[in-house]
Amino acid sequence: PQPPSISSALARMLREQLEAGVPLPPGRVRRWGLDLSDGEPAMQATPADALAAPRFGVQSAATVTLGTDAQVNNKAGDATCSACSSRPRGQAETTIDAMGENLLAGWNDTKGFCTGGAVQAFAWSTNRGASWTDVGDMPPPPTGARYRGDPVHAVDRLTGDFYALGLCEGGSSGSGLALLRGHFAGGTFVIDDNRQIAVGGANFIDKEWMDIDPNPADPAHPWIYITYSNFVGGSISQIELIV
Repeated sequence: PQPPSISSALARMLREQLEAGVPLPPGRVRRWGLDLSDGEPAMQATPADALAAPRFGVQSAATVTLGTDAQVNNKAGDATCSACSSRPRGQAETTIDAMGENLLAGWNDTKGFCTGGAVQAFAWSTNRGASWTDVGDMPPPPTGARYRGDPVHAVDRLTGDFYALGLCEGGSSGSGLALLRGHFAGGTFVIDDNRQIAVGGANFIDKEWMDIDPNPADPAHPWIYITYSNFVGGSISQIELIV
């Protein structure tokens, strides 16, 4: 019988392990054809047309209707200064999350290099993105640090709380990560909490990410999972998790 297919990337990795002397169960070696060369047919992938074929009935095309584009940020107040003459001023590395009619978007905002304020901004919408309110800079946490960018947004779908995560620098606690929490009420976005949650110290924290796990037993305290790369001493890198 034809051995079950595995990805070519996985097959190459396992073959490299075999060549390096890493022991693998003989049954799996035979089953996955790892004792054959890359050109032999035991690792055949499932044909693309078979994957695309509908499983039941007749597959019909769906019609997708897009709404009118709306600009999220207001660039009229973007600062300019001599220090930025060689640095592009703009917005990048966007993030967005939504629940019902409410949306919260964020981005890196390089005008902070001119003003000395946050290098991260956000905006909100209460009509599914048809119009937006550009709030501007992320407010500093009580420790005095400024949000430095790379935003990630998430929402607790049990409580409707929105979270905005970002790098931070400066302040009494030093650089690290900061997290803002808020909710929509009365047609606006209300900030409930804003704090630094990780300190880099002599290390360099980067590439953070976040997800929210609602907690029905205690809605006010959801599980918040945050990962990031910690460049220990600026050289050795490791991925860390805080909850």
